[in-house]
Formats: sequence, structure tokens, C-alpha cells
Amino acid sequence: MASHLEQRRHLDLLFSVDAAVSLLFGAASLLTPHGILQTIIGGGKKAHLLLLSIRAVARIEHMMCIFA
Repeated sequence: MASHLEQRRHLDLLFSVDAAVSLLFGAASLLTPHGILQTIIGGGKKAHLLLLSIRAVARIEHMMCIFA
């Protein structure tokens, strides 16, 4: 059975990976030009709302990483 310290290190590693992926995803979605993302997602009003939702989630995840 893993000791408490080993479990803690494992959870710290998982959190670090999650935070790094969230920051990369957030930076990519916030810095990518709107037109390119709409081309990737597809045009139309639904694509615009999806893009805004993705950017909002990225901002929330970024703020959670900063204050964690």
C-alpha cells in the first residue's frame, strides 16, 4: 500500500499536469484569431456561441490555476 507521502506526490503530479494542460488550452483559445477558430469549428451563429463558450471556460480554468 502506498504511503501518504507517495499518494500526495501522485496527486500533486496529476494537478500539475492538469494545470499545464489547462493553461496551454486557455492560451491557445484566447490568442487564436476569431476567424481561424470559426473556420476550424465551422461557420454560423452556433459556431460563434461555441467559440465564446470555449473562451469563457478557458478564462475560468486560467483563474482557477492562478488562485489554486
